[in-house]
Amino acid sequence: MKKQDIVDDIKKITDEVISYVETLTYQEVTNSIDGKWSVNGNIEHLTKSIKPLTKALQVPKFLLSYKFGKMNRAFKSYDEVLTKYNTAISAGLTPTRNPFGPENDTTDRNYLLNDYKIQTKKLIKSLNSWDEKKLDIYVLPHPLIGKLSIREMLYFTHLHTNMHFETIKKISNE
Repeated sequence: MKKQDIVDDIKKITDEVISYVETLTYQEVTNSIDGKWSVNGNIEHLTKSIKPLTKALQVPKFLLSYKFGKMNRAFKSYDEVLTKYNTAISAGLTPTRNPFGPENDTTDRNYLLNDYKIQTKKLIKSLNSWDEKKLDIYVLPHPLIGKLSIREMLYFTHLHTNMHFETIKKISNE
């Protein structure tokens, strides 16, 4: 998948999530089922998970290479990244510490949605300095599934948003 296609897909799913959550009531966005994250908590989590990627995309490429190395394996497709993530989740893997969890599930929905929108725009803007080839050369660590190329990390960002969107719809319909 080309960079612009990934960007378009991330924009589209982000807009869908925001549009959907804007229609929900206060009760629906703050409801927590079985102690799991509320809709607001899921939005905060998505926002927090985008920030490190955006920051990494702004770092000089030679520093990324120095800190994390370069790609030394065959590239994974979107579906392969999804399978690897689902396998890790199914095996019960979780980060040893989760800095991406929500701090306060009752935070104002409009604030959370605005922050989510801003962070997604920053991510996309950060991609402007990246050409197609470099997306497959540089890698970043994912807390559950290991090193991913920048392109694979973008695939993950899209699929992760999709997964949480499904969770959001489920929570809001209960």
